Amino acid sequence: MVDNTVVLTGSPGGRLFFNEETEAFDAAPALQRLLNRSPSWILRVQKDEPGTLWATHEQGVVTFVPKGDGYQIDITTFDLNNEHFPVVQLLPGNDVWVVNGAVVVSRRSIPCV
Repeated sequence: MVDNTVVLTGSPGGRLFFNEETEAFDAAPALQRLLNRSPSWILRVQKDEPGTLWATHEQGVVTFVPKGDGYQIDITTFDLNNEHFPVVQLLPGNDVWVVNGAVVVSRRSIPCV
């Protein structure tokens, strides 16, 4: 979920966007271009309170951090080479948990800017 858009992801190349306001599918070209900047196929994405997009892929997490009129992409901070299909859990207070199955593999508290 990014703002009012639900991102439905399938196999590489298969992604749909559902706008909850209009209750219809739409192309969401800006979001599509942003997610396509990741070198890995994004499986899940969600937006935290400060506006960072947390996107998971098969072996890690990519963050898209708001910067100026766009986003700065970070593909290395949460690169989890030995972990598969992580899930990001956003909690109150801008705490972020990255989990794989039942094991927490990383925890990071993000200051609200």
